[in-house]
Amino acid sequence: MSLRKFILFDAEKASAALFGMAIPSLVFGRVVFAVTIILSCVFLVYVRSWRPIYCDIKAHSKKTLGLLILFTFFMWLPNLFNSSFPLRSFEAVFRSLCLIIIACGFHGFLAKDHLLLKISFNSFVIMSGISVGFALISIYVLPELFWSFRLQGWLNEPVGIKLKGFSALSVLIMPLLILTALQLKNLSPIYSIALIILFLIVVFSTYNRSAIAGVLAIILVIGFLYSFGRGRALYRMIGLILVLCVFSLIIYWLWTSRGSLGELQKIAASSEGKWLFPLWLIDHERQTIWSAAIKFGLEAPFFGIGVNTINFVPGAELFIENTNYLPLIPAHPHNWAIEIFSETGVVGLFFLFLVIVFMFGQAFFKWKNDGEWACLMAIALMAGYWVSGLFNFSYWSAWWQLSYFIALTLCYASI
Repeated sequence: MSLRKFILFDAEKASAALFGMAIPSLVFGRVVFAVTIILSCVFLVYVRSWRPIYCDIKAHSKKTLGLLILFTFFMWLPNLFNSSFPLRSFEAVFRSLCLIIIACGFHGFLAKDHLLLKISFNSFVIMSGISVGFALISIYVLPELFWSFRLQGWLNEPVGIKLKGFSALSVLIMPLLILTALQLKNLSPIYSIALIILFLIVVFSTYNRSAIAGVLAIILVIGFLYSFGRGRALYRMIGLILVLCVFSLIIYWLWTSRGSLGELQKIAASSEGKWLFPLWLIDHERQTIWSAAIKFGLEAPFFGIGVNTINFVPGAELFIENTNYLPLIPAHPHNWAIEIFSETGVVGLFFLFLVIVFMFGQAFFKWKNDGEWACLMAIALMAGYWVSGLFNFSYWSAWWQLSYFIALTLCYASI
């Protein structure tokens, strides 16, 4: 093998490995995540050149899903005329499209080479083990380790809140771990199952209720779809019963752990009838934020007030009652559906919803007809992402979007 071929071969493997380890690397910070992805993209362009990457992206754009996505982005552009910061809005929309393009480029790269896909999954599993170990050690044993990695010094302070972003990624990581347990032959399924348990411990240790909602969605989706899939009817029925039991236990735990909190009872009693959901299930801060965001969105109901600008609307800086000076809109509405409605209008929300439904339907029928486990796991991580996104980060957060696209890419490249 010539030196050039050896370098190209190693660059291919490096690109695949870096792409696979990107999501769990977020435990070390968004800078590490960004560097990992950038290096992976650099190696990808080096080994493939622009033309085959462009051909893969063009092929995806001509499919029904690709056309729906492109049309959705075009329907998001009219909000720029209502936006108080048009360049900020355009940057958020254009960046989202660029992240999808990156995912399409890697899909063509990995789907055509089983060895590279295997390298990606191996690096993903190994990095998941390192990251969850780092998180648990930081939470329970040595918080100084976490703060030193964040360049904050050797501090002995709790890190639970700082790890909520990482614990939220569990809804993307756990379906991929299940997929590796089913498909990878050189890694023991026991290793993947152990990692799933450890990620669940991180979720509950950080008390990340949005991630818990995502986990519940994953459990329900896998349980119900498996019950309608192939295999013995008895096993499918037992699986469905177990799923419903786990779902009921988690809801009961939330009710018993929060339903008796004196502060929540006091707030509920002082404003009876005001809350759409019980406060032990969804806190009054989020419900107040949602109501305010919808009210702001109704000022431009068709095309929205401008992407990524809702926190600059007059009145968004007011404080919420019974909080420690929490703004009415703290950066974003903590609900992707309300955020998309407020910032892109009912038109933008409708077309995004159409894309989501089409993706679910496409994966479901593939699972039902062919029994592809990768499709079932794609549905599971979609459910986890969109359900947890009803309670957590801004839809326009680049790291959150790109993590989702990476996870989907690994699933669909396995089909």
